[in-house]
Amino acid sequence: MRAAAVVVTLTCLATGCFPNNARHRTYAKFGEGAALVGGIAMLAASSTGADCSPQLGRPGVIECRDSATMVGNVGLGLILVGLVGFLATVSTAPDDDAKTKTGPLPTASAPAPTPIAVPALPGAKPST
Repeated sequence: MRAAAVVVTLTCLATGCFPNNARHRTYAKFGEGAALVGGIAMLAASSTGADCSPQLGRPGVIECRDSATMVGNVGLGLILVGLVGFLATVSTAPDDDAKTKTGPLPTASAPAPTPIAVPALPGAKPST
């Protein structure tokens, strides 16, 4: 069963990268983000599994129901698949072409600043 889950996961990751189509890569990123958020929501909604109730018929026997283990495992799996898929999608994206990169921008020459004449205060002596 685990081997089948690994094969399905690897198949989904290998086909979900879309290295030649930016639009499909964007859709893949949204899907992987949704898997990540869904896994976090599942882990937040699952209980701790520490729900134990003593049986009334047999003293000293405590029955623990661990139904949260499967929900927690599925949530963790969704988180890992979302992260690994996102990394695979981003890392297989083509690099930018050298033709599309721009060189240094031309700088505009600033005009020389002109001094501002400040009127002298009445009664002040001019400095020399």
